[in-house]
Amino acid sequence: MYASKGTANIINTVTRQGLLSKQLTASRPNTLLPAPTRSSAKLYATGRATFSANRQQQQQQDNSSQQANSLNPIQAWTGNNSAAIFQKYAGVRYNHSAAAATDSQQESASSSGQEATKKGNARILEAKRNRDLRKVEVEFKRMKDSGVELTSQTYTLVLDSLASLRRPGQPPQRLLAVYQEMIENGHRPSAYTYMILIHTLCKRDVEVQKTLMMINAKSSRTGDIPSNFESLQGENNAQKALAIFEAAVTDNRYQDFDTEVFNRLLRSLSQYGNTQDGLYVFEHLEKARSAEPNARTFAALITLYGKAGDIQGALECFNEYKTVRGQMGQHNPGFVYSALVDAYIKCGDSDAARKIIEVDSVNDQVETSVLTWNALMRDYCDKKNLDSAFDVLSKLKNDTSLPDPTAATFGPLLTALCDLNMTEQAQNIYDEMIKTDVSKSYNNLASYAHLLLESKQYERLQTVISDMSKQGLVPSDDLAEKFVLGLADNGNVSEAIDNLRKLYGDLSAKAFVKVTDGINQTAMHLATKVDNNLAQILEILEIVHKYGVRATVPVSEKICTAFNQVRKDPAAWDSLKQHIGVTQHFLMIEALFNSHHLSHEEFRNLAIDMTKAMIEVNIQPNTGLYARVGSRLVKHGDTEGEKMWQDFFEPYLKDPTPQSDPFRTASKTSDEKLMFRTTKSDLLTGKAMKAAVQGNLPECLDVLQNQIIAQKMVPTIEAVRDIIQIVGRDINPEASRKVYDVVSVAFDTMKDKAMRKRAHASTLSSLMNVHLQAKQYEAGRDYYKKLRNLDQNPDGNGYGLLMNSLPDNESTSQQVLNYYNELLVSNVQPTVYLYNVLISKLGKAHNLKQVIQAHKDMKKYMISPTAVTYNALISAFTRCGAEKTALETFHEMAKHAKFKPTVATYNNMIQFYVRHESNREKALEFFERARSSNVKPSSYTYRLLMEAYSNIVPYDMPTAYKMLNDMKKDDIKPEPRHYATLIYSYGLLQRDVQSAERVYEQVKKEGLELDDSVYRAMYETYVANNDMEQADKLKQFLADEPPILTPPKGSEF
Repeated sequence: MYASKGTANIINTVTRQGLLSKQLTASRPNTLLPAPTRSSAKLYATGRATFSANRQQQQQQDNSSQQANSLNPIQAWTGNNSAAIFQKYAGVRYNHSAAAATDSQQESASSSGQEATKKGNARILEAKRNRDLRKVEVEFKRMKDSGVELTSQTYTLVLDSLASLRRPGQPPQRLLAVYQEMIENGHRPSAYTYMILIHTLCKRDVEVQKTLMMINAKSSRTGDIPSNFESLQGENNAQKALAIFEAAVTDNRYQDFDTEVFNRLLRSLSQYGNTQDGLYVFEHLEKARSAEPNARTFAALITLYGKAGDIQGALECFNEYKTVRGQMGQHNPGFVYSALVDAYIKCGDSDAARKIIEVDSVNDQVETSVLTWNALMRDYCDKKNLDSAFDVLSKLKNDTSLPDPTAATFGPLLTALCDLNMTEQAQNIYDEMIKTDVSKSYNNLASYAHLLLESKQYERLQTVISDMSKQGLVPSDDLAEKFVLGLADNGNVSEAIDNLRKLYGDLSAKAFVKVTDGINQTAMHLATKVDNNLAQILEILEIVHKYGVRATVPVSEKICTAFNQVRKDPAAWDSLKQHIGVTQHFLMIEALFNSHHLSHEEFRNLAIDMTKAMIEVNIQPNTGLYARVGSRLVKHGDTEGEKMWQDFFEPYLKDPTPQSDPFRTASKTSDEKLMFRTTKSDLLTGKAMKAAVQGNLPECLDVLQNQIIAQKMVPTIEAVRDIIQIVGRDINPEASRKVYDVVSVAFDTMKDKAMRKRAHASTLSSLMNVHLQAKQYEAGRDYYKKLRNLDQNPDGNGYGLLMNSLPDNESTSQQVLNYYNELLVSNVQPTVYLYNVLISKLGKAHNLKQVIQAHKDMKKYMISPTAVTYNALISAFTRCGAEKTALETFHEMAKHAKFKPTVATYNNMIQFYVRHESNREKALEFFERARSSNVKPSSYTYRLLMEAYSNIVPYDMPTAYKMLNDMKKDDIKPEPRHYATLIYSYGLLQRDVQSAERVYEQVKKEGLELDDSVYRAMYETYVANNDMEQADKLKQFLADEPPILTPPKGSEF
């Protein structure tokens, strides 16, 4: 500390105008200024005005703060997400008097209530000490549910737990929600409460800024921007921290803040060049009784001015620091000088920055760290000033009085050389850099790796990837895919597989491998590149198998094709079967069940041949396989195949002894157990399924209850899951619940807790799907909640059904995305149905960006589109007005080997050009395309054509009328809506009431039963033409005889 606060007097001394006396152009506003975009050179311009008026205003605010109610700081938070999150709290104010009264009431509470509160607080504190955040939340909820009185201490304990146990990278929404609840319930935050919030928000802001920098670096190479980019930009943590600080000022709690809280907030604001709010924070640091400005305060202020592009302001701060430096006690002045170097760099003056390092710091006897030199190195490299960069590097390497270069010294130079394609020089720098600690230099190493990829130096690249692995650095999905597939394209498939295995090992050592991880897509892409080499495909799948990753549909179908080919070549099969074991056969059987485009006959023949292949390598087929294939044949209704399978398998059904593991999961048991388990219960469960397929629910329940469960066996879980689906679909959802009620008793007897949970989850997931498919949405969502309470998730189709249960409007777009994000983070394999629904919902919400991202994800996860997918995409693009993308997708579909545009596809395009573009020629062009492609028009097609002629200027009413006859030639009967189109055109567009009335009468003569579309068009005609008498008559008529409500077909008028 130095002398007294008055010694520095940076803000308050009128005569010391050099630093801050001219900073603000106007008084500080009561709310935060909206943050400009990140692309702005600086978020806040530096103002120039005397501070005395502002200070006087602040003193008046401080004097009145004890009497006035302070606005909830959440209301002042800026950013796109804040308003939506806290809109329901828009009128909430924090009343100091009310809070004081609440505190008084708490003190006078009954002793039993106080004791319950103390015990609850003690349990929360104990959970926090044990680092058990889940238990903290449980205890907090239990206190609220039990009616235990919550105190300010309770909330502060919970906030402290949420802050200290928050995982890196986790947004602080929950922290803010608890704080909001605290304010709403009239509890007055302490200084410590405010410090927790400010500290956490500022810390999160640093995380976000680092992440955004990494994303920008990656996107500059790949062009891909992750889906969470906007949400990260919109967190606005620094602004929220400042809003909390303002609340503390109004509440006068800032007086007890320590200096580090002020400094942390100043450092956050300095990243945006936010001088106005920075001065506001600094002013209150000067006034706080428990804090003093220190060297880090000055460093933050200098950085703030540098970011704002105001080098004069930065210099004034620096000179003020030098004035008071001797009074501050022992500290390291190096980081203040480093801040000035950074300020010069940000203001574009590299020479002055270097002078600070090489001259000023030397004269002032201040030792500059390598970090300062690295900042200068980054600037030179960003500007591609390689001569100066190499000069700095040479000094650091050769001058013993200077610090040694680090990875952060070499890194920017390596990246610059890679950007300029200077491969040899980059290799030399890499060789030096790799001798240092490169564990935090991923982006620099990745730049070099991509350079080697472009020049196809795969041998060198393997060394770089290996070096990265030794430092715990895992290549990004993009780099890993290009590396592995590049090896395969170069003819080194075996090396590609070996490196894929190493990459999995590196990744699994750092984190749990999820099915949606990019490395799995790399594996599947590699499998599709292998030219029907069954051994290599199975080797790839064996690598991913241990991580619970299944083959995609294209890879599964490739396995079936490769198996058929190798079985037709005796020599190839003899060679292959020497290396085939239980795991490989298990993978082939899984591929058989995952191949969606096999005919029933192809499935049957492959099942028999794969089983023969097992026998040839001395693997005895078990009854589990028998039941599984048999169940599929029953579902197919393949009676002939069922008989063939039974005859073939009969010799292997001699020992139906029940086994203990009915749940088929590779990750929970060895492959031998997978192939050799189960039996009698499998066979009987298959019998129950056959009864379900035949619609015989009583027999199905009897087999499950009396022949399996009563005999102390557990039915096969996959089969029960299918039974529930079949019964729910063919009978009703209530019948499926009866099945679950019967089998759940058996599940409860399972000794393995994890297996028991998963058994219930599998069948609950099937029940959820059944009810959602039956449009019993509330019941379906109830089953979803039960699943989540078990900490389990629906499957991909289940998430699709949950999305489908939501209404089609823009307000549900976020909930749809929430379901999708939950699927991605929960290691659930997405499906084509999921993406069909997701794209459709996002399109109806006009969320074009997320539609495009969903389509990218679909390709990334190698999920093959269907005709429904193409139609959903085209519909989404046309709804969002993305004509070019819609046309590209249409042409892609037209060229597809399996799918061609349907009448729905053409209707989407025609509707777009009629209703969105008012382009009759384009609409008719797509109608002619449909005709030439032998696609028969629908009733809706003709309605759109009538709109094209009657609603687009110049109106062509004769041709619009002609459509009524043309549709009859296509065996389509005109509907009231077609006539309503004519009425709308005459009455509202052309203001020809008489013609509209003639059409109205014609509908009656045609004998059609008028519906709401006709009446509505006629009513709007009268209103639009100021004939209120006729409008009222029609309205009264409709009140007496309500019209038929027809389901909407596309957009209304």
